[in-house]
Amino acid sequence: MLPSKKNSDTWIGRCGYAQLKSGEVELGYLLLKEYWGQGYATECAMALLEWGTDNLPVDRVTGFAPSHHFASLRILEKCGMQYVKTDYYQNIESIFYHYYFKNRGNGQVQEEI
Repeated sequence: MLPSKKNSDTWIGRCGYAQLKSGEVELGYLLLKEYWGQGYATECAMALLEWGTDNLPVDRVTGFAPSHHFASLRILEKCGMQYVKTDYYQNIESIFYHYYFKNRGNGQVQEEI
């Protein structure tokens, strides 16, 4: 998804879901620096979770950020994600969160028959 500036066609970053090597689904966002701190990332994350509620075949999604990116960590918390662990991702200390969808399977992408 390409988020745009309100009342404009100007793209300000990207956001979406990706499947990690573990099989988990990651929620992610990346905005141009001049749009940080204006609520766009929170709006993107909440929209993705709302969309995922009806469209993703998993019981949870993962979100994470480097441990020193306090604003990104706060966004994940504001969206209702729950702390899972502090670990390393690509040699960077990161904090991991899960968002649990109700009435779902085991957290892995379910294969279609």
